[in-house]
Amino acid sequence: SVIAVGLGIWGAVGSLANPSAHAAGVSVAADGSLPLSLSGRVFSDLYVPVRDSDTNPYRMNSAALWLQGDAHANEFTSGRFVLDATTSAPYLVVREAYAAYFKNGFELKAGQLIVPWGKSDAINPTDFLTARNQTRFNPDEEVRRTGAPMIWASWTPAQGNSPFNLTAAIVPVFAQTQLLIPPTAIPTGVALATAPNTPTSTLSNTETALKLAYNGTSWDASVTAFRGWNHTPDLYVVGAPFNLGFTFHHVRALGADASFTWGKWILRAESAYIWTENDAGNALPIEPSHSDTVLGIERPLGDDFRIQAQFILRAHPNYSAPELGGPVAQANALLQSYQYATRESGTLRFSYTHESWEAEFFLLANVQGGDYLARPKATYSLSDALKVTAGLDWYAGPDDRTLGALRAYSSLFLEAKYLF
Repeated sequence: SVIAVGLGIWGAVGSLANPSAHAAGVSVAADGSLPLSLSGRVFSDLYVPVRDSDTNPYRMNSAALWLQGDAHANEFTSGRFVLDATTSAPYLVVREAYAAYFKNGFELKAGQLIVPWGKSDAINPTDFLTARNQTRFNPDEEVRRTGAPMIWASWTPAQGNSPFNLTAAIVPVFAQTQLLIPPTAIPTGVALATAPNTPTSTLSNTETALKLAYNGTSWDASVTAFRGWNHTPDLYVVGAPFNLGFTFHHVRALGADASFTWGKWILRAESAYIWTENDAGNALPIEPSHSDTVLGIERPLGDDFRIQAQFILRAHPNYSAPELGGPVAQANALLQSYQYATRESGTLRFSYTHESWEAEFFLLANVQGGDYLARPKATYSLSDALKVTAGLDWYAGPDDRTLGALRAYSSLFLEAKYLF
């Protein structure tokens, strides 16, 4: 299991010394003599629906403990584990558990890893290696991100002093997104399998990724290549017309991202082209090959405010209307937001930070369809360690559009979080 593999990797690191970078954590003895740095968080989340509550049974009241351990055997070798224990299934997850080696600009990690790629906000076309648990509700989107077992290597020439960096990853078991299913997406009377049809772990099914980056003065850029699977599963018919399951398909991708700082302005761009098994556009219900592009701009407004806006474009060169593929193709287009040959979207994030207060308004909206998600929230720090957050997730738009279909999950939320 992932847990056994992760803990086994951590055990191989064993008896490691406490790094100074984590001196704020709680030090304990790993083997009775050498210390291990522990840190983490305890948080409790309450989500209460505010729309369609008469027909929507959804409620969420959960608590979680994240425990992170960091240690160094010497100046070249280290290890980390991050355990996520919750009161809801799955009850224990190893978010990360890996051993690492670093020397003269070369770094190697092996184990369970979360490796997010991309520079844009919330929407990352080049984030090929991770997935998200969309069924887990939390004010911090990073809580939903999941990783996979992999071997990850990074090399910076000139003993780490070069502006160039080359990164490679080999992933034998890829990360899988857990979809939040709209109540109207699956027709009445249709049985939906809970476990996805996951490809067997073979050499040909192993994912590979390569990234070349350059860090300049006030700017940086990278190009990426990926061969693997779509991490967001597709619906397919299992045996009988009234039985559906989730499956995955091969994809290949090329991507690039860049960011520029100009005075108080920050400009970001990120794009990827994904070749799917439906490159010609007629193999419904698989999404056709497509490009995803994000262009963003950000700057502070005075001392306490910051604004960020993004334009998002998804384009399918060869596209067939999902209606031609029947209900399953239509459901996939709804769940994965490719109901149009070309789809323009945008995000807006406006934030305020002053002393103990943080407030933010986030908006994700699709031009076609008019569906959107609005998320206002506010956080108050009772101390450096204890924070309370309250806010609202508001899904709106037509019931047959991606975000509008999630309107039953519109919720007020409250979180208490303690860091240690």
